[in-house]
Amino acid sequence: MTSLSPAQAGQPADRRAMPTGPFVKIYGLQRSGTNFLEWLIRKNFAKARVLVDETGWKHGPVPDAVDWRGLDWSDPEWSPWEKRAFAARRRNRLGPALADLRAAVERGDLRTCMIAKDPYSWWVSYARYQGRPSSPVEPRAVRLWADLNRHWRGYAAANERRTLFLRYEDLLAAPSEGLSAIGVLLGLPPSRPAHPCCRQAIGPIGARPTPVLFDRDYYRDKRYLDALAARDFDIINAHLPTDLLAMLGYEVRHG
Repeated sequence: MTSLSPAQAGQPADRRAMPTGPFVKIYGLQRSGTNFLEWLIRKNFAKARVLVDETGWKHGPVPDAVDWRGLDWSDPEWSPWEKRAFAARRRNRLGPALADLRAAVERGDLRTCMIAKDPYSWWVSYARYQGRPSSPVEPRAVRLWADLNRHWRGYAAANERRTLFLRYEDLLAAPSEGLSAIGVLLGLPPSRPAHPCCRQAIGPIGARPTPVLFDRDYYRDKRYLDALAARDFDIINAHLPTDLLAMLGYEVRHG
């Protein structure tokens, strides 16, 4: 893989500078493409105000109501002190836009983008992110994938006007179609046709993220299946509800 500088990778030089367009909140599991989705929106819709953990942790369920203290804006395993400090930094980053965000939430005008990844490829990527082998599969992780994606898909179905549910594989295969759908959600035209880059920050927890040119064919050719043993498919399939897979358009796979 070829390393890129943040500028070459399309990363804004100063993410603290908030635009003035609609707010859009991102949700998805770790290693499901949330960073990629954030990058796509920031790169292609300059007016959009992208929220990562503000209003709720991006890797957790959608809260029933926003806790403006920010205690649920981060990993629930963090200490109370860490949560308060993180929330303070997020509120400071929003600056004057915090009042606009509260008004958007109160009038029901916060847009939401959710993203899912094929459960087999997600586990391989998540295990690597955790710095562990992809075999054997942890059943608890598969159940987490199922529970949260069912929650997010249900939220999207109940809030169709202001929510978009995407699949990582679709964004890789047809980025223009994904960007068109995001533009409809935001009510914005793309700033410029800038989608062709596939940027990912790859590495285990604690490692310094490195922008790279990403091999899209790894997912499109399903090469991640080579990292799983026959028993791993059995474990994953035993904990995946078939109705959820059908709802999301994913197939049951076997080793």
